[in-house]
Amino acid sequence: MSVGEINSGSTEFAKLAEGICPDCGHRGFVLGPRGGASINVECGNRVCAARFSLATFGWELMAAQRI
Repeated sequence: MSVGEINSGSTEFAKLAEGICPDCGHRGFVLGPRGGASINVECGNRVCAARFSLATFGWELMAAQRI
């Protein structure tokens, strides 16, 4: 596992898969740059603004990493 990677069995990963920020509990993200199966997202809560890089396959979250 690399630095910043979120384990797929963790509660953080499960929350991200549901569209919930694991840091503040806000539901919803602002979409950022994307390429291939990866997309960068930022928490929609301006106070939190946590950022993640997510890899998806269809509608399923496959990998997550903090950025």
